[in-house]
Amino acid sequence: AARTGRRNLEHSYLVRPGMALPQALQILGQPQKSIQDESDVVFVYPAHPFGAGDIYLRVGADKTVKSISHSE
Repeated sequence: AARTGRRNLEHSYLVRPGMALPQALQILGQPQKSIQDESDVVFVYPAHPFGAGDIYLRVGADKTVKSISHSE
């Protein structure tokens, strides 16, 4: 799990707003969970080995990345 979190954190900086969802998923892999938020979907990835934060990938209805953020 620690290795996955570290990899997710490093790879998350390769994902950019406007990127197509399949390309973002190729970089990050499958999310830990997804959350429907109005017309967007938020994919959640663990960022740190001990649960110290997550990565949130927000994707619009057009299947493009709207934002990516990191919690501390």
